[in-house]
Amino acid sequence: MKGNKLNIKEIEMVTKYTQHFNGLTSQSEPIPGENQIKNNAGGYGYQISPWSQFTRFLILGSEGGSFYVGEKKLTIENAQNAIVCIKEDGVRAVNLITDISENTRAPKNDPAIFALALVKQYGDVAAKKAMYAAIPRVCRIGTHLFQFCDAVQTLGSWSRGLRTAVGNWYKNMPIPKLELQIVKYRQRQGWTHKDVLRLSHPKVPNVQVGDTVPRSAYLKYAVGKLDDPQSLGGMIAAFERINRVDIPVKDAVNAIVDYKLPWETIPTTLLKDKKVWEALIPHMGYTAMLRNLGRMTSCGLLVNNLDSSVKIVTDKLSKPENERVHPMAILLALKTYASGHGFKGSLSWSPVRSIVDTLDQAFYAAFGSVEPTGKRLCLGVDVSGSMYGATIAGTSLDAGTAAGAMALITAAVEKDYEILAYSHELVPLKISPRMRLDDVVKTMQKIPMGGTDCSLPIKWAFANNVSVDAFVNYTDNETWFNSCSSWVITPCGHPSEWLTKYRNKFQTEAKFVEVGFTATNISIADPGDVGTISLVGFDTSTPSVISNFIKGF
Repeated sequence: MKGNKLNIKEIEMVTKYTQHFNGLTSQSEPIPGENQIKNNAGGYGYQISPWSQFTRFLILGSEGGSFYVGEKKLTIENAQNAIVCIKEDGVRAVNLITDISENTRAPKNDPAIFALALVKQYGDVAAKKAMYAAIPRVCRIGTHLFQFCDAVQTLGSWSRGLRTAVGNWYKNMPIPKLELQIVKYRQRQGWTHKDVLRLSHPKVPNVQVGDTVPRSAYLKYAVGKLDDPQSLGGMIAAFERINRVDIPVKDAVNAIVDYKLPWETIPTTLLKDKKVWEALIPHMGYTAMLRNLGRMTSCGLLVNNLDSSVKIVTDKLSKPENERVHPMAILLALKTYASGHGFKGSLSWSPVRSIVDTLDQAFYAAFGSVEPTGKRLCLGVDVSGSMYGATIAGTSLDAGTAAGAMALITAAVEKDYEILAYSHELVPLKISPRMRLDDVVKTMQKIPMGGTDCSLPIKWAFANNVSVDAFVNYTDNETWFNSCSSWVITPCGHPSEWLTKYRNKFQTEAKFVEVGFTATNISIADPGDVGTISLVGFDTSTPSVISNFIKGF
């Protein structure tokens, strides 16, 4: 080389080398100079610490597995990792389990319950003592307790300390709450209160301060040894009356009203009567009401806009902010109710217009229930035609509408964001918090469609020097488009490669969330990458999983 110029041979040599190393590394090879390990997909990623993996499992669980690894294997891997953490510092593990469960940092409590049972099997004396104290905080309702007992039974055997701790669940619970647990959660996971009490056999005094009826009488009832349940009075006596085969509907209604019995305690035959539902709705919770709108309409309770029952339902549904219900839970209920039929069984109904309208308004009102991440976000929304071709499993939503709804929620609650639509090309998606969801979807459908390149949002941020904390990608399929857009820096690369390139350029730990709405799963996110998560399908827990992941845990 003379001066600063390359001769022809040197140019040919540089070209030859850059064909094999151009800054984008194949996922089947580790990035040079980085401490990466081989992942389940055959690629390479960064190994997270055992405690980070334990935290991720407690929040996200392993239900459904991932594209790369099945649910069974993923559960085993996470259980083995949890055991490592428990053996290293069992008290810390219990504190982490309790924090995530008690503060509802996870959409489901199942992983925390399972992990608590692992402490019983693998924890030291101090860890087990902490675990015993944590049982009522993690297992807050009967269903949780049954799950815990089932896990303990599967993993090992009961001990004297565990029997005492489980017995204390019944011994220390306030009587009104204990009554509710006994009648509402009678059987779950193949367990009953009778099974648990026989294993734990708590010793309670005949009379405790403040009791009008001995606590021991409630426990005798739970194991079927109380001769006269009516002597207990209250909710249990009402439950016994309402479950008589020959009870008149009028008497059942009176029992429901007087003791605010939850709908789960009502026999199936009575749930076909509109008067029973009329008695239930004044004290019914928001989520329970969402789930039962179709049934209440089908039985003839909710018929037209002038019904008094419709007024009660719409008044309650119009205030989702009081219950902190996520907008997507309401949207899913809206789509199901408006469709006039359920997804399982033969239940059908004629939707009441005012209820549909109220759910529609409640969807927007619930935006205030969503906690912003406070992060700089770049949302990529797939607008290819297949997004509108099929519904998401278990819902009446198509992938395009779900993606548009999530984009609209982001626009309403976040301050720093950019929303980009893409298929084979990328177009800024102009969404205003004041827009209606229908208008958002229409805007998306007008965008020219082609092949799907899920890496485009990252390439856009890279090329335009846009610094973000997280990329969130909504799509129904994995990327397959092989040609580069003219404005994008070449060479082409997978989304994971561009994410690494982006992180290196900005010296950032930007996260990447990939949401695949359909059963095709997704294969573009590196499961071994601490800053990447792949979600398949969509339910009401998905938004909180995304938010928790972006905020960090």
